[in-house]
Amino acid sequence: PTNLFSFTYNTPGTYRLIVYYQFIGSDDITVTVDPDIQPDFDVYTCSSSGVSIRITDRNYQAYFVKFGDPSPEVLVPASSNQVAQHTYSAPGNFVIQVRGQKTNGAANCTPRVKPFQAISTLPPPSFARLTVVNESTAEINFSYQTNILYRLEIAVNSTNFQLYQPTVYDVNSFTATNLRFKDNFYCFRLDSYDMCTGGHTYSPVICSQKIGLSVQSGLNKIDWQTSGIGITTFDINRNQVPYNLNMPNSSSSFSDVLIDCKQRYCYQVVANYPNGAKSFSLEECGTSFVRTVPTAPNNISSVVSGSQVSLTWNQDPLFTATEYNIFKSTNQGTFFLEGKATTPQFSDNQYASNNATCYKINYVDKCDNDSPESLTACPIVLTYSLSPSNEVTLNWSSYGGWVAGVQSYQIDKFNLNGSRLATFTSTGTTLVDAQVDNINQIVTYKVTAIPNQLGVTPSTSNIVEVYKTVNLFFPT
Repeated sequence: PTNLFSFTYNTPGTYRLIVYYQFIGSDDITVTVDPDIQPDFDVYTCSSSGVSIRITDRNYQAYFVKFGDPSPEVLVPASSNQVAQHTYSAPGNFVIQVRGQKTNGAANCTPRVKPFQAISTLPPPSFARLTVVNESTAEINFSYQTNILYRLEIAVNSTNFQLYQPTVYDVNSFTATNLRFKDNFYCFRLDSYDMCTGGHTYSPVICSQKIGLSVQSGLNKIDWQTSGIGITTFDINRNQVPYNLNMPNSSSSFSDVLIDCKQRYCYQVVANYPNGAKSFSLEECGTSFVRTVPTAPNNISSVVSGSQVSLTWNQDPLFTATEYNIFKSTNQGTFFLEGKATTPQFSDNQYASNNATCYKINYVDKCDNDSPESLTACPIVLTYSLSPSNEVTLNWSSYGGWVAGVQSYQIDKFNLNGSRLATFTSTGTTLVDAQVDNINQIVTYKVTAIPNQLGVTPSTSNIVEVYKTVNLFFPT
């Protein structure tokens, strides 16, 4: 009785207590100090003010539950299914406590405490957003209430639902994987599951869309399949920007004609639901093209200046040329590629008026389409002959590079200093200049073709220089 003592262990572990006696030796016992673990548990709301407790802790051999009302503490033995259920007399707010106790252990472990609200009816869940992330994965967002167990159901190409995820608890999103969104559409619904009665309260349905993209000449066509249950309208996003909105819920395709060739476009179908939920399909992308034959260049004009000829032409504004090809032929030979240009103008520095030279032009448009060749344009070649009496006969080739043709030809006569002496007009290709000129022995001529169509540049010939002979008159 005189050897009473006490000691407190402050750290969990296994200890050996030894007592030494003066004459007979020592004696010992093993002391086990368990950690003070607050057991983990999940709280599930049931209808009719019910609650179900599932204890997930595995550290104790027994658990004791207090539901926060006058009901007695409930013992839950350790097992693979550590569950306790309780029904409150009325809805309200309560505090649930769960503590653990080991066999032969003291009942002094600290309980884990969680607040709980008992309700009469489980509310139906609702979806906020369904987003197809890639060909096999979708992100599902929804509203939730604490302590309610949700179960996710799925239907493939229909509304015949089957259980997909049995436990969705205290989260507001779920990632669905291992699906095939290129081959199927999937419908989902959430179940507010009553753990006490096995009852079900379902959310409205939300579905993905099976989308396909057909890239055609000047047209990108999007088709989709889905369940129309609950959908109010469809929207189309192009390149992640809202593009075509509020399509009827009966829609299943959309043709985009406002496209540019050689551009990459990505499309996504968005289904809108009455409660504000949205379902975003997989994004389908493709590069557009246009296979329309562009109109040929027209109204080629040529201006000759010595050994150079400058060509200009008109371009149809409905087509954008990226590169022009200029073909040349001399003396009625085969046309060959003389050069290229990026604007509707070109200069040939190897022109000779004594060779019959002609040009044709085509181009490649921005959609990589080749245009037909233009009309053949041959620069005006001017020649002359001089009579003994110094009458000048001018001849020139007709001009054929314009769609509407030539209205008339203007012939300009200049002196040696370049001053205009006279201007003649002709609708033919010959002119006789019989004017008596006792002052200018050397004159030049140039022919200009005037087009019928407005906005077309006139074409000019080469310049010929005429040396009149000296006529001497003397008396008899």
